[in-house]
Amino acid sequence: MATDPRQQVLTLLSTNWNKSNTSSITPEFEDILDYKTWNFNNGHVVFAQVPIELTEAAGISSAAKNNFFEFNLDIRVYGATGIDNHDLYLEFLKEIERIFDLNINFPFGANDFTELRYDGTQRRDLSDKQKGMFRKIFPVKLAHYCKLRG
Repeated sequence: MATDPRQQVLTLLSTNWNKSNTSSITPEFEDILDYKTWNFNNGHVVFAQVPIELTEAAGISSAAKNNFFEFNLDIRVYGATGIDNHDLYLEFLKEIERIFDLNINFPFGANDFTELRYDGTQRRDLSDKQKGMFRKIFPVKLAHYCKLRG
């Protein structure tokens, strides 16, 4: 595999994003390891990150194990847009699910990942409505199935 799976998913989202589904707004897509480098006043962003529990326990490499690569998408809608941030936030979530649903099997073409999984019910809401920031953690899993030789 030539590129980082997190970056592959962000590229999948950015190239398939239909901004007519999200009030003509496209978020930024960032693969980051350190939130301290990001200026959160920039507005709307989708981060790809290794889950905290995996980075603390055994390092970043533990995100890839047992034929799966796991990470989180961190979706944030923040700042002035001229429309309701909550409505835009819901549109972003629907657009991500639409793209994932269309790319469940072989999400990257002839790549070694054969399935993209997500569970929308496992999303954690971390919104701060008083500050007008809507945020959700969206777990993603890429699966790789090896065919056994008979």
